[in-house]
Amino acid sequence: MSEMPPTNGHSILARAKSHNKFAHRKLSVDELLKFFGQSLDTLAELVAVYDNGYSPIVFQIAVEIQKILCEGGLAARLRGERKFLSSANDVDDGNLMPRYPLVAGRVGGRPPELQYLPAFLSPGENAEKPRSLPFREWWGREAIYRASAAEPGSAPGMIPVNDTPNVPFAKRETLTRREIIGMIRDKLGAHQDNELPTVLDDLQSGLNYVAIIYQDDDGREWHTDNGTLPISIPPIAAMVRQIAHEVLVAYDRADSPAAA
Repeated sequence: MSEMPPTNGHSILARAKSHNKFAHRKLSVDELLKFFGQSLDTLAELVAVYDNGYSPIVFQIAVEIQKILCEGGLAARLRGERKFLSSANDVDDGNLMPRYPLVAGRVGGRPPELQYLPAFLSPGENAEKPRSLPFREWWGREAIYRASAAEPGSAPGMIPVNDTPNVPFAKRETLTRREIIGMIRDKLGAHQDNELPTVLDDLQSGLNYVAIIYQDDDGREWHTDNGTLPISIPPIAAMVRQIAHEVLVAYDRADSPAAA
């Protein structure tokens, strides 16, 4: 039986230091609040980049949202003191189409292209009145995406009609804000994975929505399903931008890109 090598206080201390190369200190509440405010400033700067035409910045926006809402005890305390606005009421179980309550579509330009916009920029006549929600419901319970009633394997944008088999409303795939922000942060923001969840891939392409046909002033038709009507800003980008808006408003930060 082999004997353990002799040790002393110095060797134990040396091993401890090897696992803790740098000294640490605890930040004060004031310092934590300062860093939290800087994160909100960063989020505001990132959405300004988005509003100036660079939609891929949503990958970094998702990272900042996750940090503001979920990292550290201070984040948990502050979010508990806030209410978050949402219009993502999902109660129409007769709707066979996919549900994107945080976004709306707009076609424009020559040649035309389809852009998805955050809901706060495109309220429309039939927009739902925003509700004030506690963090837990807003973040982790409310569905902000629900798949269509088409069965798995159906063509993109397919909507079942008449007697076509379909998926019941309660069994359709849904995503919450927490799931969407977490997926983007983990797969495209803080990390770059070689594989993507299929639903994230679909939301990036926008092709799992209904097929959209646009007719211009000359009578020519443009289609999303054959690529003649390209999607320049996908649903996922507009969804993250809308969530960023809701976060900024919850923490009393102005967000008015329409004036930019």
